[in-house]
Amino acid sequence: MSDAKPHIALWGAGNIGQRHADEIRRIGKLVAVVDPISSAALAASGGNPTICFSSTEAFWAAQIQVDVVVIATPNYLHASQSVDAMQHGAHVLCEKPMAILATDAQRMVEAALQYQRQLLVVKQNRYNPPVAWVRQLIQEGKLGQLTNIHLSCFWHRPASYYADSWRGKKQTDGGTLYTQFSHFIDLLLWVAGPLELGDVALSNHQHQGIMETEDTGVIRWTSAAGATVSMHYSVNSFSKNTEGSMLILGTKGTVKIGGQYLNQLSWADVADVTLPTWVDRDQPNDYGTYQGSMRNHHLVYDNLLAIWQGKAGPDVQMEEGLRCVETIEAVYQWKK
Repeated sequence: MSDAKPHIALWGAGNIGQRHADEIRRIGKLVAVVDPISSAALAASGGNPTICFSSTEAFWAAQIQVDVVVIATPNYLHASQSVDAMQHGAHVLCEKPMAILATDAQRMVEAALQYQRQLLVVKQNRYNPPVAWVRQLIQEGKLGQLTNIHLSCFWHRPASYYADSWRGKKQTDGGTLYTQFSHFIDLLLWVAGPLELGDVALSNHQHQGIMETEDTGVIRWTSAAGATVSMHYSVNSFSKNTEGSMLILGTKGTVKIGGQYLNQLSWADVADVTLPTWVDRDQPNDYGTYQGSMRNHHLVYDNLLAIWQGKAGPDVQMEEGLRCVETIEAVYQWKK
């Protein structure tokens, strides 16, 4: 690409959009913020109304030089806006979930290939040191044959989170696996490979009448290598997020990554492996009444800049984003 700083436009100035705006200014030039809520756009712009636009149509009409478009809009807009940006010649960095339909995610991949654009998907939890370490152990065969993988995700989402919002609606949100836990599905695929769906149980215990999708789920898969893979998740944790953990059993070792966000090494018993130590400085994205995943967006943008400078390839392949959407969609389409 280039050694010059990329010109980057931000589409979507909500909670996570403000985080993106900070990172854009760090590694490039923020040339536009698009959001129908003018106060949000102005905040993300750093108080510069001349780069604020209420729609993507107004942005394109202004004929601003743009190299990368960051998509941080509601879930249901990700696919169409990503394709639109690539059709106009921009590379795309898309927030999770990549899309809420596998056909839309496939359309994004096809557009990237057709227009020869980079399509990057935000999966910042891959950068958590314990996660990266366990992935390396698996790749090097140091856990032996994997037999069991279990993921627990118990978070808190109050009723106010879904009020007067696109969140919690099937057509715009897609479901809790897309909005809260797509990062965790990605990590399961990252460590276990493709998964064959076994059983699904979805429930809504505390958000009936508030959200159209589930607030709790239990899922079982089988990996291509024969491991039993399971996940239990909920947004019903009282007052705050409780746990985001992954337990892996192998013939040569057992590892549990814990904490609230897969950010701590809770347990490790691995043959002939020296255990690492980390200083846990990272914190989750904090939105006041609730918290999100880890604040690793700076590493996502480091990768974006390295790609722009021709020094690296994507840390997350667009096909991996597609596979994550396909895996979630299969859960929601499952029937006995």
